[in-house]
Amino acid sequence: MSIKNILKLLILCIVLASSIGIASAEAPPTLPMGLYGDVKIGGSPAPKDTKIEGKIGSTVVATTYVINSGKYGDNSNYLGISAPNEGDDVDLYVNGVFVTTVKYNGKSTGVDLNAPEKATSAGTSGSSGGSGSSEGSVGGSGDVIKPTTTAPQSAVNSIQSEPGVTATKENTVAATKATSTSEPAFNFYTILGVFAVIAVIGILLKKSGKI
Repeated sequence: MSIKNILKLLILCIVLASSIGIASAEAPPTLPMGLYGDVKIGGSPAPKDTKIEGKIGSTVVATTYVINSGKYGDNSNYLGISAPNEGDDVDLYVNGVFVTTVKYNGKSTGVDLNAPEKATSAGTSGSSGGSGSSEGSVGGSGDVIKPTTTAPQSAVNSIQSEPGVTATKENTVAATKATSTSEPAFNFYTILGVFAVIAVIGILLKKSGKI
């Protein structure tokens, strides 16, 4: 086989190896989801600093705090949720007391929360409290969601909206890009392709008597 043909084959192998790596790296990322809405405790608007949590199983995946009485997610403090799979269940808690379950859909969604009266005492027993009782009335509405951790009240006030983002929750969430976890796959297949090319070149050169 001539050197010219070997070079052509080499170029073809490099192109194929690169295509495999790029295709593996282009898996669509999961977009975050933002929850917002009214929040009540025992029928009354929840006071400032009321803690709203989202959990997947026993793991807290998002936390935010009420800034304006009776509202959450209304001041750039939406309950941001990221989940690996569409339709994953996310349990919502008010001051550690279970309220309702939503499903992750990668969009901004309004969910009103109506916690039982005991959520008031749960909140006063420890503002940073852990997971609370799984009992309580289910007062949520809207699509189910999956959260990401939001800063506590002291940090929430310093959060600013991204430039050019409107007040709508959809735009706020859409402006945030989920981090792709496929980069390692790209590196793996690229390296694998390079080794394959080197092996092919070695075999061809040996057969042609060049080595």
